[in-house]
Amino acid sequence: MRCFLGIPLSEKTKEKLFAKEQYLRNVGFFEAKFVEKKNLHITVAFLGEKNKEEVMDICKGLREIVEKKKIKKFKSKIKKIGFFPNAKNPKIVWAGFDNEKKFSNIREKFNPVLGRDKRFHPHITFARIKKVVDKDFIKKIRIWIDEAEKIEKINMYKSVLSPKGPVYSIVDEIWLK
Repeated sequence: MRCFLGIPLSEKTKEKLFAKEQYLRNVGFFEAKFVEKKNLHITVAFLGEKNKEEVMDICKGLREIVEKKKIKKFKSKIKKIGFFPNAKNPKIVWAGFDNEKKFSNIREKFNPVLGRDKRFHPHITFARIKKVVDKDFIKKIRIWIDEAEKIEKINMYKSVLSPKGPVYSIVDEIWLK
């Protein structure tokens, strides 16, 4: 199965992000495929194709790390907008957080199970740019949610690709302390 680890968002935060998506759709800075509201999440790690046994082993290993390292629940605010790979060549529009270090520390603690990811950057993907219409749009975008999000668990998601877009389902939940 194609899978990834992600942190679910509250419905309130999804609503606010979706309103920002609607704004970006309407201003016409770029043509893009926007992430559906129900699929919005904080990306922790894309794992690719794994069999069920591998997925369960990963979840078990992550639970052990949460227990052993006493990884606690915390709050974070969405504070900025960014672009992958960069602002000069934007392909992905994402939202970032006020305390990225907290997310990075957790991801680092998961390295024994997930492997090292030097490029890890906690984010919520909300659009994949197909074509830039206004080259100066980056200077014009101001998206602040400033909503405190409770980070309580990390989900293992199964992702099934379809012509209408990906369909995510929760395979397992890893609760923080």
